[in-house]
Amino acid sequence: MATKNNKYANRPSYFEVAEHFQDDVQNYGFDYHGKLFERSISKIYFDDPRKTGILQSFDDLLSYVIDSIKYIKKFRNYAINKNHIKMR
Repeated sequence: MATKNNKYANRPSYFEVAEHFQDDVQNYGFDYHGKLFERSISKIYFDDPRKTGILQSFDDLLSYVIDSIKYIKKFRNYAINKNHIKMR
């Protein structure tokens, strides 16, 4: 059975590359994945391995919520392309 070649299915369009070629955004914000509770909670909480696991789970959940909020901001703003990733 023949399979379809999807090698170039996910590449950006030439128009999209040309449109954002000269973008000079230097501050994309803080890389918060895995670092939210590490920088905001005392180090004493991370001494216990059970608490560390729970805090890591909360950190992943909070990172997911923040990413969802960014997605909603892009969805509500009709002036931004849906595939635009250079957003604070």
